[in-house]
Amino acid sequence: MWGRLFHAAADAVLISTALAAVRRESGIQPKLQDIESEEVRKYVGKYLDAGEYVLDKSIEILEKSPYFEKSTTPKEKR
Repeated sequence: MWGRLFHAAADAVLISTALAAVRRESGIQPKLQDIESEEVRKYVGKYLDAGEYVLDKSIEILEKSPYFEKSTTPKEKR
């Protein structure tokens, strides 16, 4: 039971983090204003904020790692 719960939570965090990365790179984001319930909208916003937090912390860790380096070429030329 705990394994399934942990797996579901990890999957939710990964999805939220992927949505945060899509938002940063393309500007495309979920339309929260279309959610009718204000309470649900609030929790979906917190869910997406959690993805932003995980993305930020992951970037901080990777920037300090000796195994990664920041690319100096523009994205279009890669």
